[in-house]
Amino acid sequence: MDSISSFDPTSLEYQVDKEFAPDKTVTWTTSVEEDAWVLGHKALRGELDDLLEALEKMMERGGHSEWERKSVQSLWDIHAQNTRDHHKAEKNVLFPNLQKRFISPSEVKDYFPYSEGYGWDFFGFIHFFGFLYLLAHQVTSNHDNISEAVEKLDAMVKTYCAGNEKEEMVALLPELVKALKEYQSLLQKQFQDEEDTMLRLCRAYFEPMEVGAYRREMMSGSSKMQMGSFVHYAFPSPQEFRTNFMSKRGMPSFVWHMKFGPAYGAFSKVFVKNMVALKGDSTDGEHWDQFANRSPEMDGRVIRDTYFFVG
Repeated sequence: MDSISSFDPTSLEYQVDKEFAPDKTVTWTTSVEEDAWVLGHKALRGELDDLLEALEKMMERGGHSEWERKSVQSLWDIHAQNTRDHHKAEKNVLFPNLQKRFISPSEVKDYFPYSEGYGWDFFGFIHFFGFLYLLAHQVTSNHDNISEAVEKLDAMVKTYCAGNEKEEMVALLPELVKALKEYQSLLQKQFQDEEDTMLRLCRAYFEPMEVGAYRREMMSGSSKMQMGSFVHYAFPSPQEFRTNFMSKRGMPSFVWHMKFGPAYGAFSKVFVKNMVALKGDSTDGEHWDQFANRSPEMDGRVIRDTYFFVG
């Protein structure tokens, strides 16, 4: 907490447009911990934590059977696609809109002209617009690093899951776990940076309904796997999700039955079923069936809904 306790999102060094002051935090009724941005990160963290725990359990029991490898492939495919969709939505929708009102703290020291004493003269503006370009490039670069890690892991998972020789698979699995932990560290750093600074700036410069419009656009093309993961990991149970997430945002109950519920069911039948089977002690797949082995594209996409993610 020390790293963020001194961070002040109302400092004008982050301000882009004087017409938009950092005075909107009081308009937010939900806590930072319950913000949809944080809960989206929580879902991706949860998927990865469960995948790693399942793989470590496999190493303990020496399991490399066909059903186990199919389950691993399904878990990774779902997580990888959810990560791609999350970052695509941030890059294409959220960040471009946020940058209209504030700039990233990580870049102020190096690029922001006013903080370096340039003042708002001609050269100051030249530096400032150069900064905006660099900021956009930096956000893209951070996501590109994660994208590169995902593509590398894609190849490693496919190689492991397609293996024919047990000796080869025994050697590959620890390397896969190591690479996943490195990726986990990269993802965690990116998420924590966003939550510690960008999220607080977002809540200072934007009101909930404004951000809700961006989030609705972000989620308009979400897959059932992505939305189901959100429900599964956001709160301990579906009922708590309905009470603590939906009700607080004024979402009517039919949204659960039309959108969240079916997505949660699909995610449970695919990701959760595979994950539970891999974490078990059995090597014969007694809790696993062919229904569990399906691609993340199987359930289509969720249509745009005006009730999604207001704050």
